[in-house]
Formats: sequence, structure tokens, C-alpha cells
Amino acid sequence: GLDRGLNSEQVASGRIAFPGWSAQRGVRLEHMKAIIAALASQRGVTSAGFVNDLPIADEGILMDFAPVHSPIRRGPDDPGAHWMIASSGYFPSLGIVLQRGRLFTDTDDSLAPPVAIISESIARKYWPGKDPLGGAIRMGNDPPATIIGVVSDVREQLERDPLPQLYFPMAATPVRNVTLVVRGTLPRAALLSRLTAAVRYVDPSQPVFDVQMMEDVVGHAIAPRRTDTT
Repeated sequence: GLDRGLNSEQVASGRIAFPGWSAQRGVRLEHMKAIIAALASQRGVTSAGFVNDLPIADEGILMDFAPVHSPIRRGPDDPGAHWMIASSGYFPSLGIVLQRGRLFTDTDDSLAPPVAIISESIARKYWPGKDPLGGAIRMGNDPPATIIGVVSDVREQLERDPLPQLYFPMAATPVRNVTLVVRGTLPRAALLSRLTAAVRYVDPSQPVFDVQMMEDVVGHAIAPRRTDTT
């Protein structure tokens, strides 16, 4: 089979929509940090992180972007990039490999200069044979974000080339709708209940939706296509 660029085994996921009262971005960020801390203290949990939306078939937001300081200009037919907002724990939780540079830290917040992590295909295309670290990416009218890391591509649909993925730090843009991913060595049921328990521990009134193993999420995403090809 084709390499998806992620490892969905032993990973639980659940979706969280922060309620209206947590409109203050700081409140959302504190809750996310507290949930990660609660999970980190659990034996059998190896990593946990947040992302605005999972890299699964057709769910993502494709955004136009401009590579700054790149020797290559983007053509009109070049695809946009899947716009991802992630915490540092997201990458190890899904087995997405850091190729060079660094992942996000808590200090990559809204007060810090903007930073981004790019997927390998963006690096290859726009910085061929060069080091993209220290270059920049611009999305829309936002100020350019300095590239601090390059990660492996994630293939969102098995039969297509990987879409370019652009990651921005959750600490700078703590969005309302997030997915929590948790990797661990525990049996399925225990891992799923740890995820839910950590969210409830931080805020007993916070609902968690679609709590399921990532393998099932990925399975549902590719199942219709599997039957098409028979």
C-alpha cells in the first residue's frame, strides 16, 4: 500500500468545539494546555496534541499561499496548501516526521513573530536544492511567517499526490474547533476513555464528539473509494 505519511495505529482522536463563552483566545489556549498536561501525566500515553482539522480526504481548507524568498514563483495552476493549525504534540502523535528545523513551542504565540512549518513537497518545489529554513510563507494578507521546520507529507487521499500542507502554531491562533489526538500503548478502550477523562477533568461541561481511534477515521475516509475500485 501507499505510504500515507502518518501512523494512525494506537492513536485516539476526539473533536472539541469550545463554547461561545470561551471567546477569549487565552481561555481556549489554557484549556488546551491543561488537557495536554492531564494526558502527559497518564501512564501509557506517549504524546498528545491538537489540530484544527485532520488530514483526511476532502475535509481541509485549501488556502492560497506565496513562498517568500523562494527562487520559484507559484503558477496559477499550482494547488493551494491545506491550512493546518497545530500544537507541537500533534506531529509525534500522528507519526509525522520532522525532517529538519524544529516543531512549535508554547512561545510561538500571538506576541511572537509569525512562524510556519511546511511539508516536504512545498520545500522541494519552492526551495529546490536549497534550505527553506529562514525563508518565509505568506497567506493572504497576513504578514509573512518564517519557516522553522519541514515535516513529511501526509497523503490525504491514497490515489492522489500529497497536497501541500502548511502548519501554523496553535499557541498563536487557538481556534474554536479542534481535534485532540492522543498516542499511547494502552488498549483501545482505555486510550479512548483517557482522552475523554482528560477533557472532563479540565472542564466537566465540555463535550467531546466523535471519540474514536484514528484507524477508524482513516478507514472511513478511504472505504468508499475501496468499494469503487472493485
